[in-house]
Amino acid sequence: LQAGFTVVLLLIVALFTLASSHALASLLAPASAALLPARLKTATVSLGPCGEAELATLLVWPLCLALAGTWFLCRRATWAWALQDVLGAAVCATFVRTVQLPSLEVGVQLLGLMFLYDIFMVFLSPLFFHKSVMMSVATAGQPSHTVLAD
Repeated sequence: LQAGFTVVLLLIVALFTLASSHALASLLAPASAALLPARLKTATVSLGPCGEAELATLLVWPLCLALAGTWFLCRRATWAWALQDVLGAAVCATFVRTVQLPSLEVGVQLLGLMFLYDIFMVFLSPLFFHKSVMMSVATAGQPSHTVLAD
């Protein structure tokens, strides 16, 4: 089951990398469009069977992929936390911008589900993976420091 645990962690990290690059691109696209000439601000580019994309989004996409890819490859470096915070903030901002809750009841239900998810990841995941997923992610697999009591 250790291999399964490793695969799940890698899948979560890979999905975060893709989601954060997309989120960052959607947040930076308006700034990119502002720098373009007026006739190109709303220009779209055909991507064949994938549909169309705005030119402004396509211009920032390589930068966003490079940032997310750099984080993915160097995520264990001491400075990677700052890049992870930027990417996480982009995901959160895109989520808030995209999801508009119709009522307070829906918001309370979503918060309740997120609470149950958190309980599962912290307390119940050891039953399936022999380790807490949250503890492994928070400590990057192993404790990096120990605190000795006086």
